[in-house]
Amino acid sequence: MDAPESKLEADFYTREIWPGIQSGEIVECEMHKTFQLLPPGEYCGIKLHKAEYTPDFWIRRRNGTVEVIEVKSKAVRRLQKSYVYRRRLFIELYARPNGWVFREIIE
Repeated sequence: MDAPESKLEADFYTREIWPGIQSGEIVECEMHKTFQLLPPGEYCGIKLHKAEYTPDFWIRRRNGTVEVIEVKSKAVRRLQKSYVYRRRLFIELYARPNGWVFREIIE
């Protein structure tokens, strides 16, 4: 598993993820799993870069529920202008169709 990229992620992992793993409630956990939102391409001679979304945590609970968790500071969220669009695409392309829970923790 990857290491947390921020203190907020590390604190969340220690507070919520690790105890869930230890108790057996969380049976699978991936940090920074990348999901493709749009493939790379070209249109009218314009190079179009791929679009991806990488949440902080992707977990599967013992009951089969999949939960995707994004942990951000208010300052970082304001700086990442494209975040709200990538989050929306992720929800519409992956979370909603698969019945996954999406949690956003802003501290």
